Amino acid sequence: MQFAKWARRRAAIILAPLVAAALSSAASAATASPTPAMPLGSPGSWITTNDYPAVALRYRQQGTVGFVLTIDPSGKVADCTIAASSGTAILDEATCKLLRDRAIFSPATDKKGRPVSGTYSNRTRWILPASVPPTSKITLILALAYGPDGNVEFCRLRETHGPVNALNRAELERRACAQAVSESPKEVFTDANGKPVTHVRTITLVEGFTLRSATNTSVLRISPHALAPVQ
Repeated sequence: MQFAKWARRRAAIILAPLVAAALSSAASAATASPTPAMPLGSPGSWITTNDYPAVALRYRQQGTVGFVLTIDPSGKVADCTIAASSGTAILDEATCKLLRDRAIFSPATDKKGRPVSGTYSNRTRWILPASVPPTSKITLILALAYGPDGNVEFCRLRETHGPVNALNRAELERRACAQAVSESPKEVFTDANGKPVTHVRTITLVEGFTLRSATNTSVLRISPHALAPVQ
């Protein structure tokens, strides 16, 4: 009889810590700290010197691009925003395109350990190879601002490369913008709610004023209000 009582007390003593440990574990799982999205593999492998845009290489363009990626719950890049421009549209665009194609993440998690959307910020440096010959050809980078109705509201010459001086820059801008506006299709962009919004698209014109295929340009998230209309 005494042994039976002692055995029950002994079992209760052993069981109590086990129950407490289980409850503590459950409580910890319920209040786990959220975790950020983390790169899978080395971010340095996402963009290499072999990815240097041909036009940027030809016109000796280089710089550092700061970016912010939106990562979806599956770990894929849902969006890329330029946080700090390199000063060259071609490099900014190439950065986001490559990151969308190659960057893979372990997704962010919430307090319950469930995958959620998150963000990841970093920067990449585009550095020219040791010997890149200068060019004598002209390349123009235009910014076209489209209104909510999809029509071009104004055009501005953002960058010039090659033998362009102050005397012919204004004429180049006039001619290039006239061609770009006439050849660019109507484009309507919408926000997350489906509402038409103003947006800016960059277009590259190479010597001879040949408009590059629209598939080789992409939208930059730059406020149109920062671009003064050309008078």
